[in-house]
Amino acid sequence: KAIEKAIDKNACKLYISTDSGTEKLYKRIKNINKYNEVWNNIEAYSKKQGNENTNVWIKYIIIPDINDNIESAKDFTDKVKMSGCKGIVIDIEREWYSGHENNEQAIKRIIPVMKYLDEYAKKNQLERYPFPSYIYIMNKYEEYYNNLKVII
Repeated sequence: KAIEKAIDKNACKLYISTDSGTEKLYKRIKNINKYNEVWNNIEAYSKKQGNENTNVWIKYIIIPDINDNIESAKDFTDKVKMSGCKGIVIDIEREWYSGHENNEQAIKRIIPVMKYLDEYAKKNQLERYPFPSYIYIMNKYEEYYNNLKVII
């Protein structure tokens, strides 16, 4: 209840990293069975934020070989839409990124998911907060990103 009150008063921003839109994937990533509880809380918190405020942000960390595909991203965006959340945070798993930031083939494998999440946010008028690793990739592979077509 304290979180809901703070959101209602525009006194906090809440960032929740779900990284998934299905119970099975959530359990695989988080190693805990709290998927429904987390998304129910997200929905309750989202209802408390005012129309002008984005106080509840849902984070999707792209984890190669786990959720780095359009199907997983679509499951996530379907849940975001159902929750009423107005902001998404996009990031790339740090340990993977640290070892692959200069590996063009590996980076190009995750860019379609990045583009899908961006296009979804634009289409649905969600605020988007990209992390620095995400921005670096977007700048370095801007031409590849811009020429990529994804269907929302």
